[in-house]
Amino acid sequence: MLHSLIASLLILWFPMVPVEVTDLIGKASVEASQDQNVPVDLILAVIQAESTFNPYAKTTNCHGLMQINLKFWPVSLSEAHSIYGGIWHGTRILKYYLDRNKGNVIKALEGYRGDPTDKTYVGKVLAYQKKWKTNLPLTP
Repeated sequence: MLHSLIASLLILWFPMVPVEVTDLIGKASVEASQDQNVPVDLILAVIQAESTFNPYAKTTNCHGLMQINLKFWPVSLSEAHSIYGGIWHGTRILKYYLDRNKGNVIKALEGYRGDPTDKTYVGKVLAYQKKWKTNLPLTP
C-alpha cells in the first residue's frame, strides 16, 4: 500500500519523526491526494519544505505540517496542527492555487508560499518532489 511505503521512506529519511506519526502522514497524504486530485509527491514535497514533517511547526501566522496561514485561511489552530486536518486543508489550499494557475505548479507554489519572488522555495519543493516521485510507484 502506498501509505505504508511513504511511512517507510519517512522513517528512513526523517528518523526524528515519530514512527507512529509516519503512518498517519502517509495515510492522510494519500487520502488528500485522492480527494483533491493533487499528486501525493507534490503534497509530500510541500510538507517537507514547510515543516520537515513536524506537525507542531509554527512560524509567525503559519501552523502545522503545511504551514497554513491562519490569518488568511479559515482553518482552526487545532485543525492546522492535526495531521489529517493540516494535510487536508493544506492540500485544498494547494489545489486552489493549482486551479487558479491552470495546473502550473511553479505559479501554484509561488501562490502557496505567498511570495512570488522566492524562487529558492519553488526550487526546493520541485527537488523534493522529484525525490518523492522517484521513490514512489506511479500513482493515478
